[in-house]
Amino acid sequence: AIRRPAEWYHGVQDCAGMVRDYTKWDDQPASLTHFGESAIRAYKIAMTPPMAPVVLVLDAGLQESPIESKTKLPIPKLTMPIPPQGEMGAVTELARLLVAAESPVLVADRLARTPAAMPLLIELAETLQAAVIDQGGRMNFPSLHPLNQTQRAAAAIGEADVVLGLEVADFWATVNSLRDQLHRSSRKVTKP
Repeated sequence: AIRRPAEWYHGVQDCAGMVRDYTKWDDQPASLTHFGESAIRAYKIAMTPPMAPVVLVLDAGLQESPIESKTKLPIPKLTMPIPPQGEMGAVTELARLLVAAESPVLVADRLARTPAAMPLLIELAETLQAAVIDQGGRMNFPSLHPLNQTQRAAAAIGEADVVLGLEVADFWATVNSLRDQLHRSSRKVTKP
């Protein structure tokens, strides 16, 4: 492509500024070493749940500068972070409560981050014979599965002896009923 003779025409002070509100992270590396570090960091940040876009902006001068043949550019090793996990004692206690429950309910909102999550939730629900309420944040559970009780959520939660919220945005509103009136009153929909 033929460039215009005015070099300033190709520059901007803050190129990522126009998308900064919609991205998880942005950077403008000033050297090739900095670029290597930023590229690795950008990938890690973008691929760490919740996944979102990142922006790397490279100045035209950096892109067009020749690399000295004797220069060995360091590229950092990519190590992906481990996704957050529950404390083992709490997970063990939760498993004990779910297995002992007579009428457990699983409430899923933004649970299924990957395609592997739905089969795992199905397996858990079938193992426990637990009702599942899908709040629709993601496609978490098949709508035609016999354990899907989304259409009778209030009744299922009212009958439950254990309610497990899986990435539920507002768990309080899930297990309580609120009447919007001048004097706000609320009542639990779960068993005492």
